[in-house]
Amino acid sequence: MTTREYDEHCEKVMGEFLDKYFYNENIEGTITRVKDRNLQVKGVDVVIDDGDVKFYIDEKAAIRYVGLKTFALELSFINRQGGINTGWLLDNKKINDYFLFVWINELNGTEIKDISSIKNVDVALVSKASIFRHLNSLGWTKNNLLEKDHRIRNNEDEYMGNILRDKCKFSYSNHLIEKPINILLPKETYMEIADLSINISV
Repeated sequence: MTTREYDEHCEKVMGEFLDKYFYNENIEGTITRVKDRNLQVKGVDVVIDDGDVKFYIDEKAAIRYVGLKTFALELSFINRQGGINTGWLLDNKKINDYFLFVWINELNGTEIKDISSIKNVDVALVSKASIFRHLNSLGWTKNNLLEKDHRIRNNEDEYMGNILRDKCKFSYSNHLIEKPINILLPKETYMEIADLSINISV
């Protein structure tokens, strides 16, 4: 199984896990897991319909890291043609209202085979608006983030921040093919600003 195939497998398994242990147990309304590729590209993995309004959720699970204490919000990346694309946090084409962040605390074994592989996770359902309000409180408006992203990509000495002092930091993964630039927030921040944050242990 290639890395990409494993990632896709893990995403499918995590979706099954969340359907069983998160949505069915904690969310009221009709829950639909999206199969339509066009909606998925727009940042929609799950639709919740409570009868009055629909909520669009983009699931973000740290499937490769057990015990992670942060979560990265993507600002930009390099596409296959070598151009710079706007990352999912700032992409105006994404229509999701919420992100569902998932941290794996414990697995059965060393890899995700099926939902029984997942023993303990923390989950935070955070509105996109809450994330931007928090970033604004740290001085990071959308425009400031775009400017910072540009400076990081063009200046190897650009200050990347200290997560303890600045409550956030930036990362530039130039060893990866997509060379993504992210802003990282502490896990506890997501839990605090979430509409719903819980631990799931099975």
